[in-house]
Amino acid sequence: MLRTDYILRLIEQLGAALRTLMGGSTVSEAQTEQSLEMIETACQRVVGLSYSTIRGMAPEQLIELFRSGGGTWLDRSFAVASLLGHDAEISRRAGDAVRARDSAERALYIYSVLKADPGLPPSYEIDAKSRQLIRLLEEL
Repeated sequence: MLRTDYILRLIEQLGAALRTLMGGSTVSEAQTEQSLEMIETACQRVVGLSYSTIRGMAPEQLIELFRSGGGTWLDRSFAVASLLGHDAEISRRAGDAVRARDSAERALYIYSVLKADPGLPPSYEIDAKSRQLIRLLEEL
């Protein structure tokens, strides 16, 4: 439970910081770089892997890796899906539709796996996050 609370707080803080940083409908190159650095730091803190490593792995491999790590696999998977969702939004605003689509689709895959697990905390609000990503994909 403590790990879940920590991850939720970290994701909420990251989301608030990114929303403040990105403010408008488009973002500058500097804002994009700063936002991606924040995602990298969060990924290292929560998962212990670089975000580039995470992006280089197939979503199925990520789930398999996290499941092999024991009881915190739900939390780590959720954190990565959330980070991918933030990356999708940043990429969309920066005009990188290919990266936005890839990140959104990866996040949706992970959310679909999580949704099927009966131990999923309701506070993760998977349905709402999935709807946001689907809207993002429709805009691309």
